[in-house]
Amino acid sequence: MGKRAVTFVHNITNLAYILVSIILFAIAFIIIFWSVWQIGLDFFHGNSSEKGELLYKVMDEVAFIIFSIAVADVAKYLMVEEVLHGKEKKPAAERRRALSNLILIISTAFSLEGLILTIQVAKTKMENLVYPIMLLVVSAILLVALGLYQKLTSPSKEAV
Repeated sequence: MGKRAVTFVHNITNLAYILVSIILFAIAFIIIFWSVWQIGLDFFHGNSSEKGELLYKVMDEVAFIIFSIAVADVAKYLMVEEVLHGKEKKPAAERRRALSNLILIISTAFSLEGLILTIQVAKTKMENLVYPIMLLVVSAILLVALGLYQKLTSPSKEAV
C-alpha cells in the first residue's frame, strides 16, 4: 500500500476516533449533569415515604456518575493515545503505562459500582447479591490480570 493510501486510512480512522470521543464525552457530561440534577430534585422535592429511600436514590445517581467518569476516561484515552499520539513510535513502557491507566479506570468503575450495588441489594434481597459480587470479582480479576501483564511485559532488571 502506498504512502498516500496509508495516510488516507490513518486520517479516516483518526476522524472516527475523534467522533467517537466527542460522542462519549457528550454522553458522559449529560449523565453527570442529569444525575446531579436528579440529586438536587430528590433533596429539595423528594417525597420519601421510606426512611432510606432518598439515600438509595442518591446512590443510584452516584453509580451513574461513576459510570460516566469511566466513559469520559475511555474517550480521553481514545483521543490522546489514538489521535494525538497515534503516529508516534512510543516506547513499550509508555504504552504499558497508558494501557495500565485505562484498565485501572475500568476496574475502579467496576469495583465502585459493585460496592454501591452490594450495599443497596444487601438491605433488600440477599439472594440478589450475585450480580454485585460478580462485579467485584471481575474487578479483582482485572487487577490481577493487569499485574500479571505488567510483570510479563516489564523489562527484566536481572538482564546482564
